[in-house]
Amino acid sequence: MPEGFILFTDPEAKSIYRMDLSTRNYVKIPIESHDTPLVIDYDYRRKQIYWIDVGRKMILTATLDGGNTSRTFRILSDSK
Repeated sequence: MPEGFILFTDPEAKSIYRMDLSTRNYVKIPIESHDTPLVIDYDYRRKQIYWIDVGRKMILTATLDGGNTSRTFRILSDSK
């Protein structure tokens, strides 16, 4: 795992990536059960990725290697 990295999403490719800041190489994180990842964040203490999946209307989490994927929150539609 690189010491310095950034995470980014590609909603059109329906993918999440990690880029090594020293080499600028990037890898696709193999996360299953996602549709359209849009916004992403990282918890350094827990070593967890969090993202909003606008296609599934959920906030999900996984480890940096793509394991342990779980739903943390379901986004409900506005009933108005």
